[in-house]
Amino acid sequence: MRLKKRLRYAVAAAVLATPMLVMGTAQPASAATFHTVTLTGDMHVYNSAGIFKYESTGDFHFERHVTLTHDHPDGTLSYWACEGGETRGVLTVDLHLNPWETVTMAPRLQLFEGSSCSSGDLDGEQYGLERGFLPGETRTWYLKAVNGEILSGDMASVNFKLTHSTSSLAEEYPLPKPSLIEKYPPPSPNLIEKYPPSAQG
Repeated sequence: MRLKKRLRYAVAAAVLATPMLVMGTAQPASAATFHTVTLTGDMHVYNSAGIFKYESTGDFHFERHVTLTHDHPDGTLSYWACEGGETRGVLTVDLHLNPWETVTMAPRLQLFEGSSCSSGDLDGEQYGLERGFLPGETRTWYLKAVNGEILSGDMASVNFKLTHSTSSLAEEYPLPKPSLIEKYPPPSPNLIEKYPPSAQG
């Protein structure tokens, strides 16, 4: 009798536990998708000649990444380069992941010129066309910002591309490989070994 009761309790517990396990692991497919935007390009900065200074140019290659999800749909990619200690180009790309799986990208290039590379004196800027991209798509841009002041030839230009790719939760965080004991567990004891009969008097 004791053995039968124990078996009934074990079966009932297993039946009750199974639905809870399935419900706890279920989630929408979109929530488990990572959208990665990769920014690569080349920036050219020209620092014009002036009093007690010579003209100079600089070319800079860059690469940046950001990952978006539907829980965190907004992000920004940026890069800046300075030439001659005073002329700085700043590229900024604002990103937003839409519910229909496209990413909207809005780039702008700004030109700052002053007494140092940290100057906040904005002398020129250009905005790129806002676009949406499906997963797997790549788009290229060319932006140029020039100094609007008279007799100043300072400028910055940038060629860059944006690539939109996706990956799943399993690809980003793969499960660890099972150990030999997990892969080949020892056989479970039979009911006689697990619940031996009580000793007879």
